[in-house]
Amino acid sequence: MRQTLIVLGVICTIGCFFGFCVALVDIVQDVKTGVYKANFQEVALEILGFSLYTALAFRFLRSKIPLV
Repeated sequence: MRQTLIVLGVICTIGCFFGFCVALVDIVQDVKTGVYKANFQEVALEILGFSLYTALAFRFLRSKIPLV
């Protein structure tokens, strides 16, 4: 049972990291193509979502990994 949870945790972590990378690539492509100049609401929502996801990930890691 414990091994199954570890494998599931690793798979979920890889999936979340993949989603994070896809979101980052999307933001960079939108900046290069100028999408954000035409639609400010899109840039605000994407950056807000990206920032929230990053902040929650760091908060989760700090609670699980004890720092000195």
